[in-house]
Amino acid sequence: MSNLPFPSISWMKLKQSPKAKAWLGKPTRRNNEAARQLLDGSKRKMTAFGFSDGDIEITARPRMLGVAKDIMEYSTAKSFDARKKASEI
Repeated sequence: MSNLPFPSISWMKLKQSPKAKAWLGKPTRRNNEAARQLLDGSKRKMTAFGFSDGDIEITARPRMLGVAKDIMEYSTAKSFDARKKASEI
């Protein structure tokens, strides 16, 4: 027995339905928009403190390992270094 509210419908079948995709995607779209607004506001604050707009890259990704570990994984994969300007990398 499943913990889903629709026990007679498999999760895979539900995800294939266009109506279900639209319904399930609404929270994701709202979360993405909220994240974008938060990050844009943070970028504005950083530029107000003197950081160059070109040195700031914002991105929003789903949490996988935890906030700090995800940042470390992403920065390692993209070869970022917080001690250097983007133009030095």
